[in-house]
Amino acid sequence: MTMRLRRAGLVALLVITACESGEAVATTELTSTNVSTTIAASTTTVLGTDSAKVLDTDEAKIFIAHAFFDGRNAYDVEAATALIGPEDHVHDERDFITGVDMYRALFEWLRATGWKWTDDECRVTDSSQYNVICSYHVENAWSRAMGLSPVEDGVDFEIYGPMYWVPDFKVNQDDSASGRGGSNAKMVEVWETVTDWIRANHPIDVREMISEDGSAPNLDARSIDLWRLYTQEFVEFHTP
Repeated sequence: MTMRLRRAGLVALLVITACESGEAVATTELTSTNVSTTIAASTTTVLGTDSAKVLDTDEAKIFIAHAFFDGRNAYDVEAATALIGPEDHVHDERDFITGVDMYRALFEWLRATGWKWTDDECRVTDSSQYNVICSYHVENAWSRAMGLSPVEDGVDFEIYGPMYWVPDFKVNQDDSASGRGGSNAKMVEVWETVTDWIRANHPIDVREMISEDGSAPNLDARSIDLWRLYTQEFVEFHTP
């Protein structure tokens, strides 16, 4: 007995040839709707946030890292923070972002000032401090208004199922070599250009908008409203 299965236009051809006294006794052609066949297929893991968080595989780690970029680009705080373990994250008190509870205000500020990331590549590494490295290009409403191309930089993650470390965000520190989520020197120049412009044009609002040492934005509602308003003004001022 021989069997041949072919799929073409939803038709399966089943040819059964039996020999009895040297003669063919049956040839039958059936459509796929009345042929029951078991086909062995290779399995591929389809990852979602919940499944990736319970898998300790390279594929899951890369998925989580890319998903964080997607959440941040969409300013979707729920999607981004869902990637982080509720009790497992760690952070450095010297960082600007010191906990998940700061993400909502941060993402509103990122929306107000038009930040966007393109994650170029994420790969697993065996560093003792982090296990995923991502390179990316970043821009915002200010850099676009100034005619700058997206700036290359990188960030490191600690991912063991959920994300273990809260990725920091800095707007004025060139620490890209350390992989701690810092901006490239060009973005430092953009930050300084914008804050100098605010000091010159809206000096009365500087304290509400910028930290005392000038290193970061204040993330309260009033500050974010001012950043939204003055970013629009900055863009209009610098657009030819």
